[in-house]
Amino acid sequence: MGELRKGSLKHASGRGSAHGVAELARQRRERRKARRRLQARFNRPVWRITLGVVALAIILLGRFVEEVSFDLAPESRFDVTKVIDGDTVELSGGDRLRLLFIDSPERGQPFYDSALALLDSLTINKRASLIFGRRQRDGYGRLLAVVEAGNVNVNQRLLERGFANIYLFKDNLKDTLLADQLQLMLEAQRKAIHNRVGLWSLERSPEDYYLSSHSSLRFHRPGCRSVAGRQHTALDRYAAREEPLVKGLSPCRNCRP
Repeated sequence: MGELRKGSLKHASGRGSAHGVAELARQRRERRKARRRLQARFNRPVWRITLGVVALAIILLGRFVEEVSFDLAPESRFDVTKVIDGDTVELSGGDRLRLLFIDSPERGQPFYDSALALLDSLTINKRASLIFGRRQRDGYGRLLAVVEAGNVNVNQRLLERGFANIYLFKDNLKDTLLADQLQLMLEAQRKAIHNRVGLWSLERSPEDYYLSSHSSLRFHRPGCRSVAGRQHTALDRYAAREEPLVKGLSPCRNCRP
C-alpha cells in the first residue's frame, strides 16, 4: 500500500513538472509574438511620421516661449534680422514681433514704403531692447512689444514721422506696466498731427461730424456700416477728425475717416 502511494505521488509529480515546462514555453512564445507585433507597428510609416512630428514639436517648444521672463535681459536675446512690413519685424531665432500700440499703412497705401524704410534703417541687424506689457503675444503667436534700438524708441519714431497711427486695444489701457510708454505714443501722434506730416498730410473728404461708441477705440464716418442702425445721439460725437485722434482712437478700417 505504501509503495503504491509513493508511485502515485511520483507519477503526479512528473505530470506537474511537465506541465510547468510547457507553460513556460507557451509564455515565451507569447512574449516573442508580442515583441514582433510591437516591432511591426513601429515600422509602419504612420508611426515614423508621428514620432517625427513629436520630435519637431519638442524642438519648436525650445525656441518659442509663451511668456518672456522679465528676469532675462532682452538685449542678450534679440537681434532684428528682417523687416516684414511697417510695424512687424523678425528676430534672431525666428520669432516675429509686432510693434505695440501702432498700425502702419498696408502695402499699396500711401507711406507704406516710407514706414518700411524707416523701420529698416532703425532696426535691421541691430540689438533690440524690448519692453513688454502683461500680454506678450497676440493671437498669431507674434511677440508684442515696444522696441528700442540704438537708443531710439522705434514705435514712437514711426508715430512722430507720421508713418503710423495709434492702434489700441482695451487691455492696453489697463496695462500699468506700459502706462508711461502709452503716454509717449499719444504725445508722438499729437505732434505728428500738429505738424501735418506723413499720414496727416493727406487730404481726406471731411464729414460734418464723426462717431464712436462709448466702449470702442475706433471712430467712424456717420454713414459707416459699423454704426448703421444706431441712434447717433447715443454715440460719442466729434466735430473734427482730429478730436478722436488726439484721444487715442483709431480710424475705422472700413469707412477710413
